[in-house]
Amino acid sequence: MDRKDFNVAANSRGYQIQYKAKNIGGAGIASDAKSPTGRAAWKQTQDNLKYGNMDIQAILSGKGRRGMLEAIARIDEGGKVKQIHKWYKEGKIKRLSANCFTVPSESFVIGITSSLVARVLRRNDA
Repeated sequence: MDRKDFNVAANSRGYQIQYKAKNIGGAGIASDAKSPTGRAAWKQTQDNLKYGNMDIQAILSGKGRRGMLEAIARIDEGGKVKQIHKWYKEGKIKRLSANCFTVPSESFVIGITSSLVARVLRRNDA
């Protein structure tokens, strides 16, 4: 997880944080509340942008909100599952027995373990 994986969009009503182009959370005010205009809107937008960036810094330091951290974990695992299926089709992952698979050495760099490979391929009966 790196800062470049995150994006924050803000307006005078709140902010939304994205991780790898998928929404993971944010904050906002009620939709029926009156929006500020002019200088007040600009100031509120800047404040919301600052709060969004503070949330991102908290996530990167491991102290983010639980819901956002869980969303990031789901997004990351989804990417790992796709990579496992790709490697299996390419023949880089081979089944040795019912629950035992070989994995490429680069898999550990991106956090793919042999137990994750076994769980994914067993679930899908690849």
